[in-house]
Amino acid sequence: MSQRIVKDITLDTIKSFVREQIPVLDISLSTPLIGSFAYNRPASVQYPLVDTLYYADGFIWIPLDGSGPQGAQGAQGPQGSQGPQGPQGATGAQGPQGATGAQGPQGATGAQGPQGAQGPQGSQGPQGAQGVGTQGPQGPQGSSSISAYGYAVGQDDAVIGADSDVVFDLGATVFPNVGFTSVPAPGGTTFVIASTGVYEFNFYVAGTHASAATTSLEFALWRNGAVASVGGNGFEFRSNQQAAGPDIQVCRGQGIILLTAGDTITLHNRTNTVTDAVTVTSVPPGGEAGPNRTLSLIRLS
Repeated sequence: MSQRIVKDITLDTIKSFVREQIPVLDISLSTPLIGSFAYNRPASVQYPLVDTLYYADGFIWIPLDGSGPQGAQGAQGPQGSQGPQGPQGATGAQGPQGATGAQGPQGATGAQGPQGAQGPQGSQGPQGAQGVGTQGPQGPQGSSSISAYGYAVGQDDAVIGADSDVVFDLGATVFPNVGFTSVPAPGGTTFVIASTGVYEFNFYVAGTHASAATTSLEFALWRNGAVASVGGNGFEFRSNQQAAGPDIQVCRGQGIILLTAGDTITLHNRTNTVTDAVTVTSVPPGGEAGPNRTLSLIRLS
């Protein structure tokens, strides 16, 4: 290793020199900015052995021929003539997509396409507001499906004779009725049919008789003075049979029958082979006053 003494080195030069990784052995300053330092130059480092180092533009200059630092750059010379065109370079990478252009004018309307399939029905919308208008005239009265009806009632204490028509003390005229030539008046017995048609009948009798312990009440729909029959006694009805004679028996009958205009209809007592009278009371034991015999007729068609 050789030792050199380098003179006239500023502090900034020393700092830059240190950054060049030259090992500093000793630094002593004779003045604030002027000093000297010694360094060992390894044999492997080919630094020139010079006495003076220059510092300019942030670098340490070690001149090889003892010259000073490089001077300022001279003025630019005139432009030389254009050289021949070089070979075409490789295609550059695609640039980013440009901004969307302005919308063009609307094209002409195309031909109408075929009609599409019908979609599902939508849900029902809300009900619209009620319109305002005057009420129309009343239409003609329609025909009633029931063109004839009547209801006869008896409720007083009475004895219905054997093989006799039932007498209705209240009759049918006090109740709604229509479509008959006549209906039973109070104390009457007979409906007279005005129009041929199909009729429904219903009757009710509650009473007692001498043979109640062994025989039922029996009543029939009577037509023109005889039991109404179609292939047998289809319109004659019996009551329940009681174990004790004084008990009240109830006979009900109902059915549908074809009647002809001019027919007379009554309710007829046929109890015990037409031999027993039937006693009816207004107030049954333990009960209240009410009908004990009724007959109704309704025309169906």
